[in-house]
Amino acid sequence: MGDYNIAFSFLMDDEDRRRSGVVTDEPNGGKARFGINSIAHPEVPPAFYQADAESALEYAKSFYFTDYWTQIAGSLILDQDVANKYLDLAVNMGVPQTTKLVQRAAGVNDDGIPGPQTLKAINASVADVLLAGIRAGAAKFYQDLYNSNPEKYANDVKGWLVRAKR
Repeated sequence: MGDYNIAFSFLMDDEDRRRSGVVTDEPNGGKARFGINSIAHPEVPPAFYQADAESALEYAKSFYFTDYWTQIAGSLILDQDVANKYLDLAVNMGVPQTTKLVQRAAGVNDDGIPGPQTLKAINASVADVLLAGIRAGAAKFYQDLYNSNPEKYANDVKGWLVRAKR
């Protein structure tokens, strides 16, 4: 069964490897901390961006658990590496888009809804084969996004592709 603490650590390796919690200005005019962007998540209180790093990290951990881990039923995924990857990509590209990638890799209808059929297919899959399909799907998604607007995504594509393959 997927362990959230392990998956969160995997996620933070992409979002804030040093766990320093530095607040960064984002190109979209917002700010980000531990991967939480103020424009994408206006419900996050301004105090999160002003809190000490330890408190902000605890908030981020709770936020990702509630808003992502529970949606993907991460605790019910049998393979930890699959759970890690699903959470990591869900945070970066959204639960529906990531679920479609996972569903395609698992060979089920890609409706973007992480329900019981998706979970059953994930757990019935050979983990390494499933992960290879998820990684390939993510790399294609990111490459297609970049190709749709190279100027806009020039600073993002390299990191996205590294993330996809990890």
